[in-house]
Amino acid sequence: TYSTKFIQEEYPDGFKLSKVSGKDLVNTAATAFDMYQNVLAQKASLGDKAYADDTKYFIKVDNETLVEINRDGDEYVVKANDTEQRLKVSTNYVPGDSIFDAEVTGASEDLSSKVQCLSAEDHHISLLYKGMVAKFRIYTEAEQNYEKYMPEVVEEDATKFLRAPMPGMIVSVAVKDGETVDIGQEVLILEAMKMQNVISAENKGTIKKVHFKSGDSCAVDDLLVEFE
Repeated sequence: TYSTKFIQEEYPDGFKLSKVSGKDLVNTAATAFDMYQNVLAQKASLGDKAYADDTKYFIKVDNETLVEINRDGDEYVVKANDTEQRLKVSTNYVPGDSIFDAEVTGASEDLSSKVQCLSAEDHHISLLYKGMVAKFRIYTEAEQNYEKYMPEVVEEDATKFLRAPMPGMIVSVAVKDGETVDIGQEVLILEAMKMQNVISAENKGTIKKVHFKSGDSCAVDDLLVEFE
């Protein structure tokens, strides 16, 4: 028999991307670090010499595993999970690229593949590789010494909140506290720049609290509705 419910049948609890581990963790961490070196090189070419002479770095992978990387000529000495490897990394990444080629040699299993860059902002890099998402935070040795004093930024569960996509005025509210809504159901109407925008529920759930009423003004990112 044929079914169009593959996702529901194969992933009844929803599809979740797996985390990198083992050899993939080492390869992707080295790739992220090479990207970071490219960013530093670009900044240096524009006159920013920060970190230009640093050779020892630390990378936090998915806020769990700590990887140490030392630059040694054109090689990276990578220490992770009590194992040390000497790697050569080559990428054609240019700051701003979303997809690039990466090649890592010297690892227990070499990498030669296209890698997708989901985001790259300063010390923070997110990559998608073989269906796995990895988030990297790169520190110099001095920064790593102070890392324990840095407060963790807790990511908000966006499924629990409906925020204003733009500033405007609430024209009408179609739901109330305790009501169950379906995906796509109208929650409220927001008027902005003389246009009325229907704000719909992005997930199925129960309304915990409606924070605005008709006639209220809101700013961008204001919490409009909270879900249980």
